Amino acid sequence: MRNIFLVLFLFLLFSCKKEEKVEYYIKYEVQGKSRNNISLSPTGLQVIYTYFTDYKPVTKIESNDEKHEYIIGPVEKGFVATLKVKNNCKPLGCYIKPLLRIYAGNLIKGSLKDYYWEPMKEDSSVSIVDSLTISYIVK
Repeated sequence: MRNIFLVLFLFLLFSCKKEEKVEYYIKYEVQGKSRNNISLSPTGLQVIYTYFTDYKPVTKIESNDEKHEYIIGPVEKGFVATLKVKNNCKPLGCYIKPLLRIYAGNLIKGSLKDYYWEPMKEDSSVSIVDSLTISYIVK
């Protein structure tokens, strides 16, 4: 009788599935898309993105003629990834037509280069704007 309880206890103990904690990484991608070469500026974009839920957003000043990428994490389900870009030039100093993308990734082998990045959110401006914002909630 005692052996039956022991076997039953061990069966229940090892058959219960433990919920695995899944960690995600977020990659933000920004392109300033200057309208013409005259409006290129090494400080033309103000990029703001969330890093962790408890911290203030990170602000960076970047050129408006290149692609910029930022990788953060690990983050858990429920994290709100927000990416905002603003025109950082003096009035009429430069123009932006931004393209913003947010990707979520899971580790494949062992380094950030070995992540599979899945596009989650994208927005772009077809006209000249002063700012653009996108958000994605990790599910």
